Amino acid sequence: MMLTRRRLAAGLMATSGIGFGFRRAAAQSVPASPTSFLGFSQVVELSGPRAREGDAWRNGVELAVQEINAAGGVLGQGLSMITLNIENGHAAVQRALEPPPLALLGPLGDAAARMAAPMARAANVACITGAEAPDLTGFGSVVRATPGLAVRAPRLAGWMAGQMNVHRVGIAWGTLEPGRTGHEFWVRALRTAGLDITMDQGIAPTATSIVGQVGAFARDSVEAVLLLLPPADALRFLREFRRQNLQKPVVGDSVLAAPRFVARAGQEVEGVRCQVDFLADPPAPGTASATAMAGFAARYRGAFKEEPDSPSVRGYTAVGLLAAGLDRLGRPDHAGLASALKGLRIKAGAPGMILDTAIEPSGEMTRPTFMIEIRSGKPALLATLG
Repeated sequence: MMLTRRRLAAGLMATSGIGFGFRRAAAQSVPASPTSFLGFSQVVELSGPRAREGDAWRNGVELAVQEINAAGGVLGQGLSMITLNIENGHAAVQRALEPPPLALLGPLGDAAARMAAPMARAANVACITGAEAPDLTGFGSVVRATPGLAVRAPRLAGWMAGQMNVHRVGIAWGTLEPGRTGHEFWVRALRTAGLDITMDQGIAPTATSIVGQVGAFARDSVEAVLLLLPPADALRFLREFRRQNLQKPVVGDSVLAAPRFVARAGQEVEGVRCQVDFLADPPAPGTASATAMAGFAARYRGAFKEEPDSPSVRGYTAVGLLAAGLDRLGRPDHAGLASALKGLRIKAGAPGMILDTAIEPSGEMTRPTFMIEIRSGKPALLATLG
């Protein structure tokens, strides 16, 4: 049955969250015949520059909770949650951890995750995060809801070296977080893949010299540009890139393939190649992964009247990991959940899972990612990585 936004909302009962600066601050998902609930918390960006991503994450979480509860819950109980705005800092995380929930889901941003993860570890609570920073791998109770930079960067670099037939690469990266801390890791991955970095340009959000910065890539001998900028800066760069009629291929990560970014960028993003977490319209119908990805996309569109993107998939997956960890553990025990998740292998089609997924002993996630090219505003699959 297709979920509508009204049906979804009927199972998600909001509470006030006064003093934390958001409206839909907390929600509880109620199964058809509730008897008891297993509670978890999430801290996510609901205001500030990443509010759009945070809302997409929350949508994915809500959809997964609704579906799992409609199917009978976990360990015979429904899932319930509270949602807090990570923009309120330590106070939001502290509130989310009192009393200790079964897990802390989120946040998406690397800096926010670095703040939340030590607090979750001190409370002996698993932190299932959508952040990608490589320094979070192996940190206490952190488990990823997406392959992190330690997985994604070598895959993308290896694909560029092996499939694009390029040797000299230029990088345009953001000088603020997360671009600054991720920059060194990208450089290492590109060099390990045998690529020569002939341009390495940090771009500030308020830079007025974008014309000259883009022009430097034209004057250099780069054969491809790796674009590692947040959406607004990536759009400025691409517009100037096209205005100067540069013919060099542009490669990026999931930011450049987000449905709203593609719709806004229009022709500017045409031909850009990106690594993404999932495919809303996957090829090879009939496989478990294709069925799970397409089914998730259809249900998400029906519930929220928009296209799913990377943050929404990560939120959906985070709840799937929580459910799988509890099933493996066999009891509701926040202290044992992180250990139960590590080493876990989950098949596509399991609750909250759209791809075959493995959680390594370090808490890193390994599952396929996809190289796509934007053609006529749509992603076209080039390769499956991993």
